[in-house]
Amino acid sequence: MEEIKFLAGSEKRFFDFISKLSDKDKIALLSHNDADGLTSAVIVAKVIGNVEYVNFMGYKMGMLAAIIPELKKNKINKVIMTDLSIDGGSEGIKELEKFAEVLIIDHHVFSQDLNSEKTTFIKAASGFPAAYMCYYLFSKIQKIDGWIAARGIVSDRVDRYHNRNVCEVFNDFGLGETPRCEYFWKSVMNLGYALIYFRDNEKKIFDILMKAKNFDDVKELDKYAGEVEAELDKYMKDFEKNREEFYDMMYYYYKPKFSINSMFASAVSGWDKGKTYVIACGGGDFLRVSARRQDKQVDCVKLLQESVVDIPQSTAGGHVPAAGANFPEKYLAKFKENLFRVYGNMRKL
Repeated sequence: MEEIKFLAGSEKRFFDFISKLSDKDKIALLSHNDADGLTSAVIVAKVIGNVEYVNFMGYKMGMLAAIIPELKKNKINKVIMTDLSIDGGSEGIKELEKFAEVLIIDHHVFSQDLNSEKTTFIKAASGFPAAYMCYYLFSKIQKIDGWIAARGIVSDRVDRYHNRNVCEVFNDFGLGETPRCEYFWKSVMNLGYALIYFRDNEKKIFDILMKAKNFDDVKELDKYAGEVEAELDKYMKDFEKNREEFYDMMYYYYKPKFSINSMFASAVSGWDKGKTYVIACGGGDFLRVSARRQDKQVDCVKLLQESVVDIPQSTAGGHVPAAGANFPEKYLAKFKENLFRVYGNMRKL
């Protein structure tokens, strides 16, 4: 198993938190609503067992503050968070600390160490997805099937793993027995499609994975994938016709039925790793933006953060090769103006 050097927190702090859990605790499990977050949560729940409350969420302003009343209502006194970029949400952590002890396991860019008397913050480099962090830590408590973690790792490391070498994840991370490679990539894709199909109801997939005893037990998710996959194919073709090009950036705005934006951005960005892709997904009160640059020659986090800096109710974060942003859709024109200006300045350097 590949060793992790933590940038914040330590294994000792992790085990100190876990060792103090008891049957009397009311535990909340909060995670990101993507495949890395989902599989991370499954690993945690399979080990600790006693979970009172589970919630999967996307990154947005005030995401922690919004659920605090529900946590109080459920008398939660322990909160475990995985794969949630909360660097700008320290105020939410302070509110949680008023009634609960907190464990955070994450790999996103951060500017402050959130460790305190009541919060244990375990942070690794972004190259270690949260699914691997959880597998690494919780496997020291109980045996965990490697294929669960591998689905999350592959989905978060599309720059490294793809159809031809997907099963190398098992060797790279020492995850044990390799399932059938000819189906594994498809199973990763179908998990992503299922998450889109069940957007805002990710608990449905969580329950399926929790019950799974082997690799094939999650095949029922495949039946939900077709409709989402068809829509993705439709917009991939439209992207080729209607994208806007600026320097080496590809910009595209669309309004899909399903929330396919992150997957769509990852798919098109694989066409040319030497280009920047910015995909703006509309159709609701808030617009979602995904940015990708697979050769890492452009900092996607910086690009989006500087493009939303003067837009109210905006958030932006992620990793250098892959980042996301949210803001009210009425500011689309302002965002696009900022984006082209910021990118132009970056490429002139």
